[in-house]
Amino acid sequence: KHFQLFQNVNHNVKLHSDYQNFEKTINIIQSQLPESLQVSQMNSNLCTLYSQAADIFDHFEGFIEILAQKSFGCQSHSIKFKDIYRSLEQISVRSKEGEWNPEVILDILSATLQFENITQILVAIELLVGTSKNIKTGHKFAVAEMEELVIKKAINKFDIEKENFGWGDFRIYICFPNSEIKDFICEIQFTLTSMVNIQNSFDTFQIWKRARSIREILYKYENDQQKNYDIYLKDFGIVLHKKADHEI
Repeated sequence: KHFQLFQNVNHNVKLHSDYQNFEKTINIIQSQLPESLQVSQMNSNLCTLYSQAADIFDHFEGFIEILAQKSFGCQSHSIKFKDIYRSLEQISVRSKEGEWNPEVILDILSATLQFENITQILVAIELLVGTSKNIKTGHKFAVAEMEELVIKKAINKFDIEKENFGWGDFRIYICFPNSEIKDFICEIQFTLTSMVNIQNSFDTFQIWKRARSIREILYKYENDQQKNYDIYLKDFGIVLHKKADHEI
């Protein structure tokens, strides 16, 4: 049921009068990021990455509070550390074959800002980009209190909600070149309060969170047909029994 409700919200988002302007701004941002660049943390030790996240937390929190205040339409904002077990799951799935690559985790420190509509999200994004060192959109809403940042990656998940069970948001990955840990990447999510309300209303969403790693492993397997079936499953410590043409 929550999947259908998420899709309804996404459908209404795309009917909004400012959605085309939102897409245009996102496309401009993405066009200025190197396509071939594999974005990753500069440190490959997971414990060190969490230590760096703790060190930069106050810095990041201060920036997010100013962004939320200056965005005006922000209804709520929060900052969190990524659950360590979730990090381990994603490293297992995303690492190169035979390797262990913690640097692929870009959301160890993440902020979520909630808005009522896509127009408010657009204003917040333009404000954020206005302070960036490497992206130019033609808008300049930067304020003196917000420090310079570097944008590393941007993803419009309002466009790929089917891959996220209906959930939609915009995610941007940044670092602060003038901070003590200038290369540490943080994530900022811009989403709608209506999305969050749906998410919090169903126990099934919590069940999905517990099972999503299995889905991710199967998805990776389906896109890696050259790898031996039994060896692949053993890599992740999961046993699936094959019956006829179906994997269970």
